[in-house]
Amino acid sequence: MLNVDTTINEQVLQQIPSPTVDDDELSRQDAVPTLDEVVKAIGQIKNKKAPGKDDVPAELLKAGGHYIAEWLHEIIRDVWEQEVMKAYDSVNRKTLWRVCRAYGLSQKIVRMLQLLYEDTSAQIRIDDDVSESFVMNTGVRQGCILSPILFNVYIDYIMKQIIQQANVQGVTLSYRLGDLWLSGRGNGSHNVHLLTLMYADDIVVMCDSPKNLEHFIKVFERVTNDFGLTMNIQKTCTMSLKQFEKTIEKNETEGKEKDAPSNIVIQDQNIETVNNFNYLGCNIANDQTQAKEIEVRLGKASNAFNSLRRVVWYRKCISIQAKVRIFKACILPVLLYGSEIWCLKVVEEQRLNTFYMKCLRTLLGVGRGDRMRNDLILELTGQPSLEKILRRNRLRWFGHVNRMNNEEDHPMLPKKVLFSSFADAKRPPHGVKLRWKDKIAKDLTMCEIKNWRREVQDKEMWRKTINKEVKSTTVRSDAAHVIHEHKERAKKRRADERLLDCNKKMNTPPSTTTVINVDATCSICGRSFKSKRGMNIHKRVCIQKQSTKASTDTKTNEMHQLTTASTTNKNTTIKNIKIIDLLIKKDKNKYVCPNSMCRKILKAQGATMHVKSCAKAWLIEQGVQI
Repeated sequence: MLNVDTTINEQVLQQIPSPTVDDDELSRQDAVPTLDEVVKAIGQIKNKKAPGKDDVPAELLKAGGHYIAEWLHEIIRDVWEQEVMKAYDSVNRKTLWRVCRAYGLSQKIVRMLQLLYEDTSAQIRIDDDVSESFVMNTGVRQGCILSPILFNVYIDYIMKQIIQQANVQGVTLSYRLGDLWLSGRGNGSHNVHLLTLMYADDIVVMCDSPKNLEHFIKVFERVTNDFGLTMNIQKTCTMSLKQFEKTIEKNETEGKEKDAPSNIVIQDQNIETVNNFNYLGCNIANDQTQAKEIEVRLGKASNAFNSLRRVVWYRKCISIQAKVRIFKACILPVLLYGSEIWCLKVVEEQRLNTFYMKCLRTLLGVGRGDRMRNDLILELTGQPSLEKILRRNRLRWFGHVNRMNNEEDHPMLPKKVLFSSFADAKRPPHGVKLRWKDKIAKDLTMCEIKNWRREVQDKEMWRKTINKEVKSTTVRSDAAHVIHEHKERAKKRRADERLLDCNKKMNTPPSTTTVINVDATCSICGRSFKSKRGMNIHKRVCIQKQSTKASTDTKTNEMHQLTTASTTNKNTTIKNIKIIDLLIKKDKNKYVCPNSMCRKILKAQGATMHVKSCAKAWLIEQGVQI
C-alpha cells in the first residue's frame, strides 16, 4: 500500500545520536564534484537498462566521451553551488534524515536529499488508465538511484538497535585462517557469529535455540513499530533444521528435529512453522537437500519454455542458431538459478539433464521417436552437456568467494562462512551426505586443477580454466541436412516395424481356449483386420454400402420370395421350429448369439427375445418368421 500513515515514537528520534564527523570529512563531502568523479560515475552505469524520463540511454552517455562528461559536470556544478532551501519537513522522513546525519552525512548533502523528496507525487496505472496524482509523504521514491542506499541506511540503523537490545549472538561457526579448505575444528580455529541475512526488507534470522529466536522476534516487532515500520506476520515463518540427535545409546540417528521451535505469538497471531521457505528466489529446506528446489526450477523453466513454443520454437522461419541463443538467454538462467551452491544427487542431475535435452530436441524439431543420440544433439547445436555447465557454475562461485579479502588481506564474511562448520557438530561415522566442498573437490579433479589456491587468485586465468569445456560453438552448417536424413531413416524404420508387427499378428493361429471364434475377416468383402473391433466398425459401413448398391427391384423380389416361402411353410415348418433349438448351446443352458458382431453369451430365459432383436437377418436365413 502506498502513502500509509505511520506513527513514529518521539523518544526514538531523541535517541538518535548526533554525528561525530571531523572537519576534513565534512569538507570532502561538501566539495564540488570533480570531472574525474563524473567520468567514473558514467562508466559505472549499466548497459541495456531502460532510460529515465529524459529518454537518454546509458550507451549514449558513454559514447559521448569527454564532451558529454564536461557538459554534465557543468550542470552538476551549477546545481551544487546553488543555495539549498529546507525541504518539506515530513514526519516519516524526518527520521530518515536524522539517521543520515547520524551516519556522517554533511548537512548540505542531507538538505539536497530533502529537496529531492519535496512535493513528491505518484500515479497508479491499471492497463491503459492512469489515476490522478496524489502526494507521497512516506517512503522512498520508487526507481530512484538513491532509494536503495537510503533504505539500506535506514534499515541498517534499525537492525543495529534491534541487535543491541536483543543481545543474541545467533549461530556460531568455526573456520581456519591458514587453510579455509580444512575443517574449522581443532587448533588455530576461529569463531564467527552469524545472526541475520538481509537483502532490502527480506530478513533471515538464525538462532541456536527457540528461546533466543522468540526473544529476537519480539524485540524486532517492538523496535520496528517504534520506527514506523510494520512486521508482516502472514509472510513470517520459522523453520528448524533437521540435525543428528544422539540417543540414549549414543548412536547417531538422522531425521529427528533437535530443539524444534515452539509456538511464537506476535500481535495475537501464531507464526507458522514450515519445512521449507523461499528466500531471494531459492527454496531452503530443513533437510538441507535440493529436491524441492529442483522441482521448483523445473516447473518455472517448463512454463518459460512452453510460453515460447508457438512463438519461437515451432517457427521454421527462425534459424536454429537464433533459437539456441534465445534458449540460453531466456530458459537456461531460469533452470540454473542458484546452481552455484547446489550439491545434487545423481537422480536430480538426471532430471535436469532430461529437461535440458528435451528442450534441445524441440529446437531441432526432432522427437524421442526419432532416436537421435544425445551426443549428436549437442554436436548439432554446439552446446556443452549440462553436467559441465553445473561444474563451471560451482567453480565460478568457488573462485569468486576465494578472492574475497579485505584491505588487510583477511577473509571477508562470505569466505569465512563458505568453508566453516558448526563448532560443536560432528559428522556420523557412516551414511553421510555429500557436502558442497566434496563436490568442489571432484570438480577440481575433473578439470585437472592441481594448485587451485594459486590459480584462483588470477581471475582471468581461472575463468579460462573453468570455461575450457563449456565453450559454445556455432550450429553445424549441415544440421538441417543431418536432421532430415535422420528423420527419414526413423520414418522408414517405424514403417518396417509396423509391417513386421502386422505380419506377426496375421500369422498367429487363432486361440482354441474359448468357444467363441474371434474372426477378424469381414464376411461381406473378405477384408482382414488386426482386431475384431476394427472389423466390427468396418462391417457396419460395409453393410450400408452393400444395401445402397442393391437396386429397389432386387430388394422387392427378395422380400416377395421370402414372404411367399414363409407363408407356404407357415402351417408346417414354422410351428415346429423354436429359436432356442437353433442356437449353439454351451454348458449349463447358456447360448451364443448368432450375430457375428455381437457373440454375446445368453441365458435360456432371455435368449429368444435377444435373438429376435439382434439377429433378424439370421432368423430370415433359417426360415423363421419374426
